[in-house]
Amino acid sequence: MRRVIPRGVRRLRARTAPPEPTLACRAPFTSLHVDQFGDTRPCCQSSRVLGNVADQTLDEIWTGESLAELRTAIAEGDLSLGCEHCEWAGRGGRETTYAVRFDRDRLPEPDAGPTRLELAPSNACNLQCTMCNGDWSSSIRLHREKRPALPRLFGDRQLAEVAALADGLDEIHLFGGEPLLMPEGLRLLDIAADTGTRAVITTNGSVFTPRVEALLDRPGIDLVVSVDGTSPEVYESIRCGANWAALQEHLDRFQELAAAHGNRVDLAHCLMTSNWHEFPDHLRWAAGRGLGVYVNDVLSPIEVSLHHLSPPELDAVVRALRARQAEVDELPEPWRATWAGALERLEQTLRDGVDGGRHAHLGQLTASHADAAAPDASATLSPVAARLHARYLGPQTSVVLVLDDDLLVRTVRADGDLARFELGDLDRLVGQPSAAVRTLLDAPDRPDARTVLEWHRDLAVEERRYDLPAGTRSERRTIAPAGDHLELRFDYWLPPTDADEDAAIRSMAVDGAIVELVIEDGRVAAIGPDDLARDLGLRPEVGLECTMPTDIVVPALADPPPAFSAEEIEPGLVAVDLLWPDGHHLVVLARVSAERTFVRVGRAKPGPDEG
Repeated sequence: MRRVIPRGVRRLRARTAPPEPTLACRAPFTSLHVDQFGDTRPCCQSSRVLGNVADQTLDEIWTGESLAELRTAIAEGDLSLGCEHCEWAGRGGRETTYAVRFDRDRLPEPDAGPTRLELAPSNACNLQCTMCNGDWSSSIRLHREKRPALPRLFGDRQLAEVAALADGLDEIHLFGGEPLLMPEGLRLLDIAADTGTRAVITTNGSVFTPRVEALLDRPGIDLVVSVDGTSPEVYESIRCGANWAALQEHLDRFQELAAAHGNRVDLAHCLMTSNWHEFPDHLRWAAGRGLGVYVNDVLSPIEVSLHHLSPPELDAVVRALRARQAEVDELPEPWRATWAGALERLEQTLRDGVDGGRHAHLGQLTASHADAAAPDASATLSPVAARLHARYLGPQTSVVLVLDDDLLVRTVRADGDLARFELGDLDRLVGQPSAAVRTLLDAPDRPDARTVLEWHRDLAVEERRYDLPAGTRSERRTIAPAGDHLELRFDYWLPPTDADEDAAIRSMAVDGAIVELVIEDGRVAAIGPDDLARDLGLRPEVGLECTMPTDIVVPALADPPPAFSAEEIEPGLVAVDLLWPDGHHLVVLARVSAERTFVRVGRAKPGPDEG
């Protein structure tokens, strides 16, 4: 669908519409998107940060080298500089990409500023949506995550810069958080009104105060309302803190005000594991109200992402949606096009999975093949990894969900101490689609680490680590054939402690002697003992840049480089072997976290059977 979220409605004054695009995307030539951290990109989907408004002006970012480089790449059809999302989404055709939303942007004159600004001044928000986090919702940050508030980076200087650019702007688009709760958002709307610049607000629709009503009661202000369900139960379970009945009342008023001034109201819809079954109903409901729909492909958190489902589970979702195709065929074209684009992207992800892989945009996978048998993990692991698997990583509790042909849970059986892992009432799972059963742990926020081990036509294995109040828990989720049906299996264990990891690496090292080092911010923060480090061929230098284990070896051992193998044997725990042609062999075990990496290195014991 080409005109779901307003992008051709520009300045309030009439002008000639621009020609159809000849660029892969117009966003780098027309738009700046500023998020709540001050990071600035060409659009919200881009991974390329052009600068930050805390220490650069909007004009400096607009005329900077990073954006100039991106424009050159886009003009040549190169999407490698941060445009991975559209490269991924557009494999089934450009019409399914985010880039089409910029197709009718007016290209500015040479040396002029942007014609569109997309601004998320803060993360202020009154809801705690299931697919969100504290970076985007102040309520989640305060109540769920218990983190301090984000600093407000969009102040008087930045507002003055927007006002200075406003005469050349066709559109100011506000994102959140919830823009209608932000003082900065309301001031930006005043700037738009004073300069005759069209404003677009992406809102959760829960805020309708007299001030908001007055702001909307004028020409040139469009709304995009985020609605992720079509029944009260589904909507309120996703948009935690929202009320379905109140939303209907607010939509009525939004549409009345928009109709009075020739403005638009449209919808944004996050299509996820928890609401896909209502997708045809949602389009029918939206069409009945005359509300266009833009579908957000939710890729994070992976627990709610359809695109991260295993191939058999995603196949069941796609088959169930296709079975309702006739209902959608009765809708007008814009809503049929929304349906077609969303399903095309899901089917492309499914084709990738059936072929034994997944597009890099969705995250790296262990290499696998569609018709290959699943290998024995312990047979392919390095010695130190195999030892950890054998001694410390065996399942202590298992739950098996038997699935029917539609991948609904038919029966449940369990083995082990369920109370130890606080798995709750398992009978509640009967009748649930497997796609909605991402974990059995008691209401975890989301995993702290995750590894994909296998990804086949009928087999998928993932491991996750959760840091819960009761302690760290490891989980393996496997979907695999079992006779004439599929089974979904969850295995749980307590991960190896620091003492376990230390014992494992020492058991592999000559004389049990190891070097320990800490890496913070990409540099060695501590290393020792120095004598052993030198004996192993390592550089005991604090401050040394280190992003790979080979970075700490002495230059003489870097040419020729060692054979290198690394395996993530558990989320956040990596085993590495370094083997030189002369037989010098180091074993490495690294515990990786966002704050630091703790590494242990030893000289491997000789002989295949030792350790």
